[in-house]
Parts: sequence; structure tokens; C-alpha cells
Amino acid sequence: MNFIPILLTAVLLGTAHAASPVQTKGSAVTIDLIAGQGSTNGGLNFNGGARGDRTFTVPLGATVTVKFKNMGIMPHSFVIRQGGAAPTDADASDAVFTSGYAPAKVEAGIRPGATTQVVFKASKAGSYYFVCGVPGHAMGGQYIRLVVSKAATVASFK
Repeated sequence: MNFIPILLTAVLLGTAHAASPVQTKGSAVTIDLIAGQGSTNGGLNFNGGARGDRTFTVPLGATVTVKFKNMGIMPHSFVIRQGGAAPTDADASDAVFTSGYAPAKVEAGIRPGATTQVVFKASKAGSYYFVCGVPGHAMGGQYIRLVVSKAATVASFK
């Protein structure tokens, strides 16, 4: 039996699928929110998306843990704010969910390589944005969508 082709096939298939940045376990959802992932939009992005071109969807009522990591070369933060028109800024007072932002001083952000975590209840169905609160970043396009859905049973990222 020739194991080399089998091993090579397994390796190639394994590299074709990146790990999902969102996981669902019962009514708990974990989102791996990564700021500055790659060079998309000059580094002003979340999970490689910018200007609302990517969307996290979570079920209504889920307890959501956001594990936030800054992989960029400058400080970043996030605020979950109301959807609609493209956001031009964000601060903690814009957060639509209690604890729906990080760090406490969103305008300062967290340093490159740093991580932080928050937990909130997705208690209101609707369309929202993850927006960077560091001055100039939202205006530069650092925001993606968050949908809290009555119909969703598991979380997703597209």
C-alpha cells in the first residue's frame, strides 16, 4: 500500500479550508474578530473585510463571546453599532449591546499583537456593524457587518 499519495491528498485537502472565525455550541457563539488581518484596505480591516463587505451572523438570543486580536501594525478597537449608512466614527456610547465594545477606551485601541475579550447577549435582532473606534479608521472603511437573526440556528461568517 502506498501511503505517500494518501498523505499528500490529506495535507492538500486540509490546507484548502481555513478554520472558521465563528463557532456555535448550543446557545453560545464565539467570534474570533481580527483587526488588521493582511493588507486589505491598507490594514484597516476586520478578518480581511472592509467597508461592510463581510458579515458575521449570529442567532437571536445567543450569548456571544468576541475574542478580539490586533494583528495589524497600529492600534485597533471595535464597537458594535447600529447598521445603516456607512459609519464614519464610533465610541463606546454607540454600542448597541452592553459590553459590545473593546477596549474601554475605544479611541486608543489595543496595541499590535494584543488580545482582549468581551461577552454580550445578542438580544436585539437587526443589522449592525463592527466598527473600529480609533479616530479615522471607520472613515477609512474599517467596519464589517453583524446580523443578529431570528432565523439563524448557528453562527456564520461570509
